[in-house]
Amino acid sequence: MLKALFQTVDHWPTDLLHKPIVPVAVRGANILHVMQPELANQILTNDGTSFEKHWVYRKIPGGESGPNSMIAAKGQSGWDAKAALGPSVNRRSAARHVAMIRSVTERMARRLDTAKGETDISALLVAITFEVIWRLMFADKDMELRLPAFVQEAIEGIYASRMANDHRRVADLLEETADKSMAFAARCPHIALPAFVADGDNPLDTATLRDNIRLFLSAGHKTSAAAIGWMLWFLARSPVADKAVRHELGAIDPSEPGAFLDTPVTSAVLNEAMRLFPPSVITVRQARHEMQLLGHHVPEGTPVVVNLYAMHRHRQVWPDPDIFDHTRFLPPKVGDITPGSFRPFSAGAHVCLGKAFAELESIVILSELLRLFRFKTASEPKPVYSFTLHAWGGVTLIPDAIR
Repeated sequence: MLKALFQTVDHWPTDLLHKPIVPVAVRGANILHVMQPELANQILTNDGTSFEKHWVYRKIPGGESGPNSMIAAKGQSGWDAKAALGPSVNRRSAARHVAMIRSVTERMARRLDTAKGETDISALLVAITFEVIWRLMFADKDMELRLPAFVQEAIEGIYASRMANDHRRVADLLEETADKSMAFAARCPHIALPAFVADGDNPLDTATLRDNIRLFLSAGHKTSAAAIGWMLWFLARSPVADKAVRHELGAIDPSEPGAFLDTPVTSAVLNEAMRLFPPSVITVRQARHEMQLLGHHVPEGTPVVVNLYAMHRHRQVWPDPDIFDHTRFLPPKVGDITPGSFRPFSAGAHVCLGKAFAELESIVILSELLRLFRFKTASEPKPVYSFTLHAWGGVTLIPDAIR
């Protein structure tokens, strides 16, 4: 079932880009893919009476998550985790951490000073975003904290493993870092966030805490790194968009955190990059009872996939769907977007908890990188899907330092 649900994009039937709903039989499993925005929104925002989380989320492998994480758990435990950990990644918290994000990016981006020719930008981005998410979780009260040795080793290990496409090693590092970080939080409660040592208003048991730390460390760096990588690649190919973004970001005061909340052109580029390459490609639910969906009979227990990738490129929803055009998210075109057709963070009660933080983090990191470098395109990246959509071998660009 896992392989049936998470086929690579290349193996999906082309009907997904042309029809509102498509039943797909793969490896003996019958799966219903939904691309019609109104129906997709109904499924995502359902209160659980008709659709529930699919068990596949409890099978996410390795250090990526765990059965007790908020994306896998059902019932009260999932809500408790969201209530306890949500405040650390809301919009208010994100703005408070702009200085830290800028500092981490500037320091780590210096690795590009000696880069020659094609460079895997994705490996650098995962190292930046991993340190950012770790500091957010475990150094919230001391942003100047010198990273513990085990975190430094994890960052270097993740950087090297991404360069080598060793995703199994990355998962192992995430799991190891989660365990060591919990021990660090217990030893240093004056530094770590209360929610992560389970002494807040919504205390979490050890298993739930550990699985959610794994989830935050994984999703908190992979999805943002992927989005920023695609943004850089599209900007390197689009001189007009690149000029507009540099102009907008160059006009703001980066020392004023709120300034990054008002960057409509840059936000439009981020949205268009996530439309074409959404970090989360599908959301999986299962039917709780027999039903009919747009004329299709759906037996109880059928996996129902809201296919975000296909919906974002659907021929009946978007004009020129495979073309990068950031202006579709700016006036006046933005008013023509079909409601509910752009869902990179899902929707409803299960919307990505880190949405606000990820959006701001992506813009801040992009701003620092564009301040320091110009980028030229190199080889064409190949999108691959493994729970998140990323480029196989990384997004490779040619950096040129701005003196």
